[in-house]
Amino acid sequence: MPRTLFRFQGLAIIACLLTIPVVVCADITRFDLSGTITDGTGAVLPGVTVSLANADTGFNRSTVTDGQGRYSFNAIPPTGKWTLSAELQGFAPQHREGLEFLANTKPEINFELKVGSLQEAITVQAESPLVRTRESELSSILDARQVDALPTNGRNFLSLLQTSGSVVPTGTGSGALSVNGQGIRMANFVADGVSMTGREIRTLNGEFGGGNGLSLDVVKELQVITNGFKAETGQTGAGTISIVTKSGTNTLAGSAYGFWRPTEWVAANLLTGAKTTQKRRQFGGTIGGPIRKDVTHYFANYEDTDIDDAVVVTSVLAPGTFPAPQRQRQGFFKLNHRFNDRNGFDARYNFNRNRQEGQSVGALNTYDRRSNTEGRTDALIASLVSNFGANAVNEARFRYTFDVVDFYSPLTAPNGAASRTPDFSTAPVTVTYTGIGNLGTNPGFPQNLVEKRAQWVDHFSVVRGSHQMKAGADVIGSWRFVTFFNNFAGTYTFAQTAKYPFNANDPATFPFQFTQTFGTSGLNFKDAMIGLFAQDDWEVRRGLTLNAGVRWDKDSLFQGDNNNWAPRVGFAWNVGGRTNTVVRGNTGVFYDTLESSAINRESNTGPVGQTTIDLRQGDPLFPTFPSRLSAFPSGVATVARATVYVPVFQGGAFPGSIGDQLRRKAPYFFNSNVGVQHEIGPNWAASADYIRLSGYDLLVTWDINAPPYFALGPGQTRTAAQANLLRPLGVPNRTGGSYGIPFTGFRSLYLQFNGGQTEYNAMKLALNKRMSHRYLLQANYTLGRARGDVDNFRLANSFVPGLTALDGDRRYQWGPSDTDARHVFVLSGLYDAPLGIHVGGVLFARSGFPYTGVVGLDADGDGFSSAAASFSDRPASLTRNSFRYPATVTLDTSVAYDMRLSGAQHVEIRLDAFNLANRKNVSTVNNIIGLDPSNPPATFGTITAFRDQRQAQIAVRYRF
Repeated sequence: MPRTLFRFQGLAIIACLLTIPVVVCADITRFDLSGTITDGTGAVLPGVTVSLANADTGFNRSTVTDGQGRYSFNAIPPTGKWTLSAELQGFAPQHREGLEFLANTKPEINFELKVGSLQEAITVQAESPLVRTRESELSSILDARQVDALPTNGRNFLSLLQTSGSVVPTGTGSGALSVNGQGIRMANFVADGVSMTGREIRTLNGEFGGGNGLSLDVVKELQVITNGFKAETGQTGAGTISIVTKSGTNTLAGSAYGFWRPTEWVAANLLTGAKTTQKRRQFGGTIGGPIRKDVTHYFANYEDTDIDDAVVVTSVLAPGTFPAPQRQRQGFFKLNHRFNDRNGFDARYNFNRNRQEGQSVGALNTYDRRSNTEGRTDALIASLVSNFGANAVNEARFRYTFDVVDFYSPLTAPNGAASRTPDFSTAPVTVTYTGIGNLGTNPGFPQNLVEKRAQWVDHFSVVRGSHQMKAGADVIGSWRFVTFFNNFAGTYTFAQTAKYPFNANDPATFPFQFTQTFGTSGLNFKDAMIGLFAQDDWEVRRGLTLNAGVRWDKDSLFQGDNNNWAPRVGFAWNVGGRTNTVVRGNTGVFYDTLESSAINRESNTGPVGQTTIDLRQGDPLFPTFPSRLSAFPSGVATVARATVYVPVFQGGAFPGSIGDQLRRKAPYFFNSNVGVQHEIGPNWAASADYIRLSGYDLLVTWDINAPPYFALGPGQTRTAAQANLLRPLGVPNRTGGSYGIPFTGFRSLYLQFNGGQTEYNAMKLALNKRMSHRYLLQANYTLGRARGDVDNFRLANSFVPGLTALDGDRRYQWGPSDTDARHVFVLSGLYDAPLGIHVGGVLFARSGFPYTGVVGLDADGDGFSSAAASFSDRPASLTRNSFRYPATVTLDTSVAYDMRLSGAQHVEIRLDAFNLANRKNVSTVNNIIGLDPSNPPATFGTITAFRDQRQAQIAVRYRF
């Protein structure tokens, strides 16, 4: 659909919204409560006084029903238990106590008042509704008890996201999560209503260096929003992960805890059978309470994690088990203050200090390839919520984050700060034996980032009649210094058929390729994102709610792209008006953002940035193994520099930009779902939803000087020299071609531009039972299919051989996405057994991801090859991702004994076990199939690494 149509649709929705009396709804950190009050005949009752009170925090608010018997409370904090009361002269008052609400929900609670006196008041213990009758959004929520009691390996809340059935981990960390079948690094992380997503590579703030962003003990709620998110939510087309942190109450409470994972409780390595040396220690504590009762509260946490880990190298070149220690310290402090009944203020500060060693090692990567990571994060968040009258609310938020991360090889620098000016003079060269092992200095490091981000969010909302409307703005500014030293030590690549070890007298042992980069690295850069929105929840008639909104996004990384209007519409039909069945649906446009690392490439490896040479055996410049070149060879006008990223971004640090001729656009998604949710009795709810998501204009990397496609097969290869003769702009390039590129001297001219597409279709079934009769249960099953011609904008995840035209045919790479998991089933639950025993578990099962059988080297001479990437050189008879890993199944369990001491004091002893069955879940295989798929090498498909073996830990926690 043309973007101009989006713009007209957006303007039409705005025009409609502006004709409606202004109203509001809560943001992602708070809840809205509404309902209708009737008498015994079903007639609506205006003028009823409705009160909402919270003894835990001192919060009190009252309103009066309108002419249609409606009441509403908006932007309410979800902390504590609530009492909801309704009173009208001549009727018996009703009080519902013990209510608990979740953030980003809109519960509907109706009253039917009976004729009576004040003395005939009815008080009942109540629970919030299971069915979300006024929301078209599709999401999954874990409350504080589930977050605390479910087993989580490493006490990292990210591992709980998979319970939604919509989030599938592809590895470890927030940079390896697939949401709604999309590629990694496409989710948006939000904490307490502000972004928690780093700009450089779109991962979680505080995760750098092995951190987990926030301690599990500060997380109150965890929500995955996959479809139908409101116009106030932007910067992603895949899904939003929302975290709400804990707050203090009028009760002084806290805990001290320790988690220990002895070496003896970690099973042997599943691949080698070698006994591990891993052991883990985590300790910390929380405290929260009142500074002034009903007015000012605080909550604080400190946690320290120390891990002695080990990695296993299976390569025959240098096998063994090697140390990989990690250390993390993190702290959190939050203050909540009510100036008066109309104005509330929150502020929090949190920090992370992290260090990892021995990373990037394992399977075919030998210990030479190890890297260290040092990271720190400081975050300050403040918010002010102000009420103007009974039905108008303004929510203002500010956040500032400071992130520093240094990824480096200890062979080039002694610490993170020193790695920003690395020394490669004594570092050994990088050596790659295709399909056998990798030696020498890790070529991808150092990488350094110093990033500061500031954000201002302001949402204003009002409620009037049957409308709830909201409008607001979101502004984020980023300032960063970034480096990327790639392959400065030089890399020798040996063919799969090469003999080992190297023998200067035997050509059969010689490398066939040598590459090396020269220059330096370092870019100071800033950018901004702006989002404006308006939305309305309109109760068209009792039981039928229409959600409509529009959002406009501007991302300064997409220069000149100013028409990103995103209309969204949804409905929720409360069938029969009894709040136990809702039919829901939504559709809309969602604009995505971009990792700023893409822009950095255009400066760091642009025409005046780093320079790489690519030589093949027989070239007179080819160095003698294992030496490297001391400088770029003389005669640079005739020696082709191997690669350059053509700048599209314009600015002083991007000479040679063609941004005046080509303008990138923000990628966008159509995101839709339709489904039904039904309450089965008082404690069960089931749902079924169909989901469709289509992505357009996704960024991909092209070589606009690529040689024509060459069909690889047995005896069918092409040398680099042969390929270079066919490149349309020459080697080195003598002209800028139709894109007006103003520089020459390069072989491969990489251009990052729009062109990729993805699609995801899924049926999701869910069954939820809230805690009652001693147990809680949540089951999610997703049957889905993810396909596309791109998994990430990077060269290794989007390249189409031979394609130089930006409007060219990308069907060669169309196929199952790297994150395509056809079946995903997750069962999680808690059980309160007698005698103070509590049991929890998470069963996760999914189909295996696909992978591609690749040649393993640059067999077509086009200059691109990556043994691990599904977009690398493959035999012409194979399609992309035509092979599958086995299924992954894990069972994590916890058992706790709660021993009460006196009063509120008690001690909990807990045992957790992860991958209880010690199942061999494959993480990587040797995917080098060679040129003849009918006669692959014996190593093809062999397992090179399993996911974690069985691990267990014991914990002791004292609560008061």
